[in-house]
Amino acid sequence: MTSPRQSPKRRAVALHYRHDLPAPMVIAKGSGRAAERLIEIAHDHSIAIVNRPELLDTLVMLELGDYIPEELYRMIAELLAFVRQVDSRKHDGADS
Repeated sequence: MTSPRQSPKRRAVALHYRHDLPAPMVIAKGSGRAAERLIEIAHDHSIAIVNRPELLDTLVMLELGDYIPEELYRMIAELLAFVRQVDSRKHDGADS
């Protein structure tokens, strides 16, 4: 029997964006051990990890290779701007 207090499986979605793409694209996703592995890979490659459960709920429903839906453009753009800001601080040697 499972406990009602049992923690939910961890989930993760990886997005990729280039200026020549129409929108960010889902390139990997998973739950449980697959999510843990995605997070591990991101850490190993210094890829930013953002914890936004409300966004994740929508992104996990997309298929690999799907572009994010237009209604998420603003939220994703804000995240990309934040990630760029953090990355530029790291490269400048400033603590975040």
